[in-house]
Amino acid sequence: KQWYQRRVRGVSNFSTKYQGELHLVTRNLDQNNPDSDDYYAVFGIFLEEVDQVENQARESVFESMISGTATSIDLSLLYPPTTKSVFTYEGSLTTPGCEEHVFWQVLEVPVKISTSLMNKMRS
Repeated sequence: KQWYQRRVRGVSNFSTKYQGELHLVTRNLDQNNPDSDDYYAVFGIFLEEVDQVENQARESVFESMISGTATSIDLSLLYPPTTKSVFTYEGSLTTPGCEEHVFWQVLEVPVKISTSLMNKMRS
């Protein structure tokens, strides 16, 4: 488990500013291909802070990720089935060693989380 925080008050997606972002980083563990461990996929989610959340199950997933108790994550709670637009591009990781060979998938529409949860992420 790695929980990396940047001390920022917001992130920018072109002209829109969000209160945060979440990156789920995965790595190919195909043992039959010696080059496969050099390839990553990152699922990016912009976070919008709201007073009242619409999805308590999603809040619980975030809570378990923050506390380190998550053993698995139901991605359908983070990437809703109604998702219509995802930005995809090849790039690199945003944290040191900034490894390349990364396939990014970023939700266009931000996920709404509670102010109290956002404050836990900030602390």
